[in-house]
Amino acid sequence: MPHSHSQSRSLTLEDPPHTPPTQYNTLLAMPTVLYPILLIMLSCCLFPSSINGETITYTSDVIVIGAGVSGLAAAKRLQSKGVSVTVVEGRARVGGRCWTQSITGTKNQQIPVDLGASFVHGDKGNVVLPLLAEAKIALAPKFTNFDSGEEYYSDGRPVPEKVSQKWIEVFEAFEGFLVNQQDRYDDKPDPGLQAIVNMYIKRRGLKGNMLTGFRYLLSVYYEHEYSGPLDKLSLWFDWGKEDFKGEDRLVTSGWQRFPVWLASSLKSSQLRLNTVVTEINSSARSYVMVKTNKGTLYAKKAIVTLPLGVLKKKTVKFVPPMPKTHLTALNRLDAGYLDKVILSFPSCFWDCNGDILNVVDLKDQIAWQEWMSLQRTLGKPVLVAFNAGGTAAEQENKSDDALVAEAMGVLKNVYGNDIPNPIDFIITRWGKDPMSYGAYSYLRLVPGAVLPNVDDPVAKLRTPFAAKRLWLAGEHTSDGYQSTVHGAYLSGMSQACALLQSIGK
Repeated sequence: MPHSHSQSRSLTLEDPPHTPPTQYNTLLAMPTVLYPILLIMLSCCLFPSSINGETITYTSDVIVIGAGVSGLAAAKRLQSKGVSVTVVEGRARVGGRCWTQSITGTKNQQIPVDLGASFVHGDKGNVVLPLLAEAKIALAPKFTNFDSGEEYYSDGRPVPEKVSQKWIEVFEAFEGFLVNQQDRYDDKPDPGLQAIVNMYIKRRGLKGNMLTGFRYLLSVYYEHEYSGPLDKLSLWFDWGKEDFKGEDRLVTSGWQRFPVWLASSLKSSQLRLNTVVTEINSSARSYVMVKTNKGTLYAKKAIVTLPLGVLKKKTVKFVPPMPKTHLTALNRLDAGYLDKVILSFPSCFWDCNGDILNVVDLKDQIAWQEWMSLQRTLGKPVLVAFNAGGTAAEQENKSDDALVAEAMGVLKNVYGNDIPNPIDFIITRWGKDPMSYGAYSYLRLVPGAVLPNVDDPVAKLRTPFAAKRLWLAGEHTSDGYQSTVHGAYLSGMSQACALLQSIGK
């Protein structure tokens, strides 16, 4: 393997070792009958120094596809062990779904807001905490309290505390029922989460206001958390999930600063932005060929951190195709939706001491039900509306004006028609983004599939293929921490370490 500071070197078709001149004396002394065999061997090793007349050179030891957190974590780890890397990224920026933009506030103030990841989930012992400290990236001094704030019906009436408490009791009882059903269906075909929800509704006889409240909590706690609609989530949607202890904290200046910091160890020649990968070819026995819109790259190995949505869309061709085990694993997962409508106002007209505004949709359309205020944690009059699952998928087809009008309609129902118009807004559509095709992964309902312990799709995706020349990483491959930034980071580190071990480092 070339030294880490060597940017490129000549690469033959099968990358044969160089034969020192002294060895030719030994070859000439061998019996003449072996000459034809030796000539064949030499022709295979020495002559194919080009393909179709084009000289092939290694771009680096390893090509990392994707400059999100997982790809940059992998690249940083590999480089620290003397392995040369090249990171290719289709976007004009690093970060992937860690994307920070500025929204305009009063007096033209620019307020950083996150369009994708927003929180450090678990501020006790989280693996990214010392890294954020090293990069001088601050967290909000106050954690986001998801139990604080206001709760209204969509027609503007406050939800009485006694009613809200009854909803919570029904939901908590359902969670116990759900665990029992997961045990019951152990080693049996997956019925899906929606079937269990329907069973519970029927057994409890839920209707009217209680049914509305139950559906609202299902939307907020399951669809918003796991990004998939209820009717597409597996019964074991929460299987294998692990959490760091503590509370959720916002990254005050934006999550994108973290991948920018990870990328700071790379030279400009090692990070190739606006480079869209079209094909990953591992058909040769000793190298990987990566075709892009800016030419073809070569390396001995590649770590592929393409988002799950991109892998499932098959916009990048694998030659030969991924193994059946990996394709089956991809079929067990899906890329869900979690979109934001971010509104900046001249002042705070809602509960400025609360972090969350919940609006219970009386029409059971589960839209515009969860809002986050940045006033208490960041001191900015900004509201972030969340929509997930099928609701978000439908809303991505609407115009910006239509979505802002819908959002303002909900707020006016609650706070009256005299509330101020927003100064600025930002709207995400992760499902339509060709570099992600979704927000993050979830375990989906596949008829006939059994408990993941029997057929763990995430573990299978972590298994290298093409004779350990191709490795997948990303939040969808994380062992227990899917759908999080720390999960993406851990997956990149884990796969980089496994690759290093495979080459004796």
